[in-house]
Amino acid sequence: MLVIRGAINIKKNEKELIKEATEQLMTKIIKQENIKEPEIHSIIVSATSDITELNPCTVIRKMGFENTALMGVQEMDIEDGLPFTIRLLIHAEGENNTKFYYLRDANKLRS
Repeated sequence: MLVIRGAINIKKNEKELIKEATEQLMTKIIKQENIKEPEIHSIIVSATSDITELNPCTVIRKMGFENTALMGVQEMDIEDGLPFTIRLLIHAEGENNTKFYYLRDANKLRS
């Protein structure tokens, strides 16, 4: 099973920024890994507590992932954590491997 971990952050809590960032991260992963919706078993999506204007799962669903199991959760509120951050954990068909995609300031989360 291929496991993909990714994160991206936004500047502030606005619907359009949440939509654009979620689409950017998902598109990057899908293109880079060359995977299609039927190959994805599930996606766990977390967002920091300061993201409230739009659920990133809704964005992913509207991108064509109608048959993918999606679960949205709130990220733990950690002191000095990176604010306005969306994280993905994708389980897909593929070689037993783990890949990481950290965009924008979220690259600070994994060195």
